[in-house]
Amino acid sequence: MRDALRNQISIPELIIQSLKLEVGFIVCLVAGVLLSLAAPIVVLSHTCYRLRKRTDDNSSDTWTGNCRRKTLVFLLQILIILLLIGLLGIIITNEQVSEALLESGSVLNTVLSDLDAYLGNTHLQINFAITKHLDQVVQAADSDLNNVEVLLGQPIQAELSRETGVDVALDSLRNIAQDASKVAELVELVQLAAGLVGEAIVLTREKLYDLRLQVDSFKRHCSYLDRSLCDTIDRTGLDITLNIDFLRQDDKLKRVRQMGGAELRTAVDTARILYRDLPRQVDSDTKTARQDVRRQLVQQRSRIDEDVKTLEIFFRGLKGKVIRSQNSLEQVYTNVPDLEYYRWIIGIGAAGSILLILFLLQSGITCGCCDSERIASVILLVSVVLICLVSTVLWILALIVLLVGGHGQAFVCRPLYQEPDFTALSQLLDQPGLFSSSHNFLSALTYNNDTMDVPVNKILSDCHINRAAYPAFQLKGLFNVDTISESRQWDSVENKLVEIKVKLNHMQLLSPNLYNQLDNLLQGLSVNITAHRTQLSEPLMRSDMNTFAGQLDSIGNQLQDLSTASRLETLTTRTRRLLATHIVPLEEKMKNLMFQLSALEVQLGPLRRQVEQSISHLKTIQFFIDNQGNNIADKKTEEYKNRLMSYIDQYRTHLTQTVNNDIARCQPIWNLFHATRLMICKHVMDPLNGFWFSIVWCLVVLLLATPVCLKLVDYYRIKAHSSPSHSSSPSETLMSNEQGRDWATPNGHIDNSGDGRW
Repeated sequence: MRDALRNQISIPELIIQSLKLEVGFIVCLVAGVLLSLAAPIVVLSHTCYRLRKRTDDNSSDTWTGNCRRKTLVFLLQILIILLLIGLLGIIITNEQVSEALLESGSVLNTVLSDLDAYLGNTHLQINFAITKHLDQVVQAADSDLNNVEVLLGQPIQAELSRETGVDVALDSLRNIAQDASKVAELVELVQLAAGLVGEAIVLTREKLYDLRLQVDSFKRHCSYLDRSLCDTIDRTGLDITLNIDFLRQDDKLKRVRQMGGAELRTAVDTARILYRDLPRQVDSDTKTARQDVRRQLVQQRSRIDEDVKTLEIFFRGLKGKVIRSQNSLEQVYTNVPDLEYYRWIIGIGAAGSILLILFLLQSGITCGCCDSERIASVILLVSVVLICLVSTVLWILALIVLLVGGHGQAFVCRPLYQEPDFTALSQLLDQPGLFSSSHNFLSALTYNNDTMDVPVNKILSDCHINRAAYPAFQLKGLFNVDTISESRQWDSVENKLVEIKVKLNHMQLLSPNLYNQLDNLLQGLSVNITAHRTQLSEPLMRSDMNTFAGQLDSIGNQLQDLSTASRLETLTTRTRRLLATHIVPLEEKMKNLMFQLSALEVQLGPLRRQVEQSISHLKTIQFFIDNQGNNIADKKTEEYKNRLMSYIDQYRTHLTQTVNNDIARCQPIWNLFHATRLMICKHVMDPLNGFWFSIVWCLVVLLLATPVCLKLVDYYRIKAHSSPSHSSSPSETLMSNEQGRDWATPNGHIDNSGDGRW
C-alpha cells in the first residue's frame, strides 16, 4: 500500500502482490459466487428431478406425507424467524452506517478543530512556561537589585552588629554625649557657683578690710584708761583665707565643660550616621554594577524571546496545515450525503427484497395451513423464483460490501488497534513512509526537520500515557530548554554579578575627631573633685566672727570711757551686721558649691568608666572593621549574588521540570486518535461488516429455505391432487382413495397413467 501510494509500484504488480495477501478474501469471494449460484442450481436440479421421476400417488402414505409436510412447515417457519433476524440486522446496520457516514464529516471536522485547539494551547502553555517564568525571574532579580539596601546593606550592618556590637557602642556613645552634656551643665553650675562664691569672697574681703581699719582706728583713738583693754582686741584673723580661683581655673573642668558641648554630639552623630547609612552607601557603591546586571538580564530575555519565535512559527505552520485539512475535508464531504443516500437506498432495497420474500414465504405457509394448497404452492414457487433472482443480486452486494468492510477492517482498523506498537501504521507512515522516504511521519509533517524524527508508534504510546508534548514530539529541536537553561548561557549575567563589590574601608566609626573628643572628655573627667572639696572644706577665716563679736561685747562692757564704749558698740554692731550679711551667705554659697561638687563627682565616675569602655570598644570595633570588615562584606555580597543566581537556577530547574513533565500533555492527541478510530471502525466499519454479515445470513437462510419450499410445493401439490374438484366430504374422499380410484381431473376425466400428474 505504501509503495502504491507513493507510485513506486505498477498496478499489475500491486494486484499480484495483493493477491498473495488476499487468499482469504478470494476464497470468500469464490464461496460467495458459488453460493450465489446455489439457489438457482437447487431449483434447476429439483425441476429436472421432478421431470424425470414420476410419483406413484397410489402408494403414498397419507399420514407420512402429512407428518413430513408439518415438519417442513416447522423448518420453514424457523428459517423465516432466522430470516427476520437477519432482516432486522440489515435494517439496523444500514441505519447505523448511514448515520455514521453522515456524522463522520462533522466528527472529523471536530477532531481537526480540537487538534487545532490543542496545538494552540500547547504553544501557549509552553510559551507561557518559558516567558512567564522568565519574566518572574527578571522581575525578582530586578526587585532584588533595587532592594540592595535591604538585601545586602542591612545584612552587612547586622553582621557587623552581631560580631562587634557596634550598635550597642553607638547607643552608648549617644548616652555618653547626653551624659556629657548633663555633666557639662553641672560643671557650668559649679563654675557659676564658684564665681558667685568668688565675688562674695571679694566683697567680704573688702568689708573685712574696712572692719580691720575701723578696729585699728578704734584702737588708736581708745582713751588712756581703756588702752590696755583696747589693745586686747585681736583683728589678725579678720580675713578670708579661702582661694576659690583653683576651682574656677581648673583646666579639666573647663575641658569637661567644653567636651559636653555640640562638638562631641556632632562627632557622635557623624559616627552613628556613618553606620546607619551603611545600606545607602552600599546602594551607591554598587549602583553601576547592578545596572550592568539588569541590562544583561534584559538582553538574555530578548535572546530567549527570539528563540521562542521558532516555536511559534512551527505551531503556526502546523495550525495552517490543520486548517487546510479542514477545508479539504469540507470539499471531500460535499458529495457524501448524496452518495450515502444512494447507498442507503440500496440497503433499503436489499432489506425490502428480503422482506418481500419473507412475506411470500409466510403467506405460503399461512395458505397451506388454511387448506389452500394450490395458492400456497404458487406463492412458494414465486418465492423460490424471487430467491433465485434476488440472491444473485444480494450476493453481489454482499461481496462488494465485504470488499469494502473486510479490507477496511484489515487495512484500517486492525493497524489502528495494534497497541502498543502499531507496527503496520508505523511501517506505513514512518521511514521510509508514505510522506517521506528519508524521514518519519512527524518529521515529514514538520518540513523534514531531522530533530523531530519521531516514529508514529512512539508518539501514540507516549500520548497514551499522557506524557508531556515537549519530550513526546522532541520539540527540543526547535527550542531546547536544556540549552537556554545551561549555566554558560547566563555567563554574561554572572560576569556582571562578579562586579558587585562592597568595601568597608571608608567606614571609620572611631574617627580622629571622635577619638580626640572622647580622649579630651576622658581627661577632663579625671578631675580630682575630692581635692577641690577638701580645699573648700577649709575655714573661710582664721578667726571666728562670732567669737570676735563676743570679744568686742566683753571689752565694751569693761570700758570706762563712755564715748569709747559707744564707739566699740558701734564696731560690734557693724561686725555682727557683716557676719549676717556677708559671712553667713558666703558660707551658704560654699555649702551649695560643695553640694554641687558632690553631685558632679557622682556623675563623673560612671561617665568616666563609660567613656573608657566606649573608647576601648570602639577601638576594637574599628580594628575588626579594618581587618575583617571586607571579609564580612564579601561574604554577604556572595550570598546576595547567590540569591540572584538562585532565581536563574530555579528557572532552569522549574522550566525543565514543567516542560518535560507538567504542562502541555499530549493525551488529547491520543483521545483524538482514539475518537477517529472509534468513528471509522466502531461506527462505520463494524456496522458495515454487520451489514454484509446480515445479508449473507439472510442469503444462507434463503438458500436453506429453497429446498424446503420446493419440497413443500411437492407436498402441497400432492395434497391438492388428492382432493376432489367437486364438493365431497372428507370421508368420501378417503374411501375413494382406499378403493384405489384414480384422481379426478379438472375436466372430469380419469388419468390412468399413474404418475400423479395432471
